[in-house]
Amino acid sequence: MPKFNSKFPEIPIHPPHMFYVCPCKQLMHSEAFRSIFPLAADDCFQLGVIAYNRQDYYHTVMWLSQALEDDSNETVKTADRRKILDYLAYAMYQVNFNNNRNC
Repeated sequence: MPKFNSKFPEIPIHPPHMFYVCPCKQLMHSEAFRSIFPLAADDCFQLGVIAYNRQDYYHTVMWLSQALEDDSNETVKTADRRKILDYLAYAMYQVNFNNNRNC
C-alpha cells in the first residue's frame, strides 16, 4: 500500500521503479502533480515503455493513451506519434487477448 505525501495528499508516494503503476489519469489531472512534475508526451511514452518491457500491458495502455493525448495538445512535439501508436496497438492487443483467454 502506497504512502501519501502530506503536502499533496492526492499523490501517492511509490518507489521510483514503481512510478509507472501510479494511477495515470489521477496524476496527470492533478494540478499539484503537474506543477511539480510537468510531464511531456515523451515522458508518458517512456513510462509506457517501462510497463511494456515488464509485460504490464494494462499500465502500458494507460500511459501510452496519455502520451497520445498529450501529443495532440503539444505545439512542440516531444514524442514520435508513430512509435506511440505502434506500442499502443500491441499492448491493446495483449490486454484484449489476455482478457478473452480468462473467459
